[in-house]
Amino acid sequence: MADWLKVLIGTVAGLIVGLVSEPLKAWINGKLKEKMIRDALYTSMADLYGFFAARHDPALRALYPSAFIDSNLDIFDHYFSTEKATFFRLREAPFVKTFFYLVRTAYVHMQEGSDTQQEEDGRSIVFCMKSGLESGSVNDKRLRKLLAKGPSWRTTAPGA
Repeated sequence: MADWLKVLIGTVAGLIVGLVSEPLKAWINGKLKEKMIRDALYTSMADLYGFFAARHDPALRALYPSAFIDSNLDIFDHYFSTEKATFFRLREAPFVKTFFYLVRTAYVHMQEGSDTQQEEDGRSIVFCMKSGLESGSVNDKRLRKLLAKGPSWRTTAPGA
């Protein structure tokens, strides 16, 4: 085989590998970013849902005595504003956006001190999550596992 043919075959093979690997690398990085965002948002949703559902669920009451609502809202705001394209590729994006909207509304009412409105807000957040679980908008198994672990801010496991 002529030397020039070997060089041509090597160049064409390199070009093909380069053309195939760049989209593949972008796809893999996108999937990893989606997983990272999904993990962070599910953790925040579990913390917030646990806190609001604790008013009506005695099992959650001991686990979720408080919530860092503003910190969890900051996590959502960060991913929603800086990673918008990746956020909306998530299957759960419409639900997550609605859930955090309800939490933000409840947080504003908490700061205003309206007890009646706070109770309604809590019920709407719990109803939202239950409907999301029933409709499949939220991964039931993942959320239940996070709720059973207790709040993400807790340094020790429950019962340890």
